[in-house]
Amino acid sequence: MLAITIAPFMAAASEQGTAEEATAMLERAVALYEAEGIDALIAAVSDKSNADFHDRDLYVFVSEIDGNFVAHGVNAALVGRDLSGLTDANGNAFIAEMNEVARSSGEGWVDYHWPNPATGNMEAKSTHIMRFGDYYAGVGIYKG
Repeated sequence: MLAITIAPFMAAASEQGTAEEATAMLERAVALYEAEGIDALIAAVSDKSNADFHDRDLYVFVSEIDGNFVAHGVNAALVGRDLSGLTDANGNAFIAEMNEVARSSGEGWVDYHWPNPATGNMEAKSTHIMRFGDYYAGVGIYKG
């Protein structure tokens, strides 16, 4: 009976990325930038078939330090837009917060609410960001 109770939990857990997996994906993105430059990173993040930067509900986005998005692993409509004024469902100016974290410490986690591409639902999310040059990348985990 215990196996039946645990099995659905284990299946659900594997459908979502973990903080460790998000950090590993983010580190791969920064390594690609350091090895091949911003154009290669943008191309890789934009290619939804690239499993290094797209895994279940995990994906990479890349922004200039001022909030102008240059790549987004799920929503290409965000590319080329300054999203620094964007707020989540709770009024949290989370992109401005990401910009500040990138400028001040270069790395950190930012909490907000965002649509989960795997479920279509608005969910609590925490995104790990890292700065490199005049850019930063982020990969988030859904807490829903």
